[in-house]
Amino acid sequence: MRVCSAAPAYRPGSRARAWALTIVRNLALDVVRQRARESASGQVGRGAAASEGEPGGARLDVVNALLRLSVADRQIVVLHDMAGFTHAEVAGELGLSAETVRWRYRAALARLRPLVEEVVW
Repeated sequence: MRVCSAAPAYRPGSRARAWALTIVRNLALDVVRQRARESASGQVGRGAAASEGEPGGARLDVVNALLRLSVADRQIVVLHDMAGFTHAEVAGELGLSAETVRWRYRAALARLRPLVEEVVW
């Protein structure tokens, strides 16, 4: 429904799939942020962030780390890791070469790794 309501903002000639996935990604981030706010408000006296051992805290750490990437790098990581696109498919959606996508993906993971090392790796 959100894609239909945002249809007037779509620019003809741009990649529709990437545009729709950006909307989906933003909605998913909104849900994660909302859950984090609800979790934080339910933990009066425990601080604003979820504790390290809680799954919500781990997700919030990963989302915060992703938000530190550039928009293009974040799109590459999300499309590849969360949407299951191949590097070639990501390249086609974003209008980049497959080599550039592979390079930027590896560089983005290198920047993410120290930010979420204790949580994921």
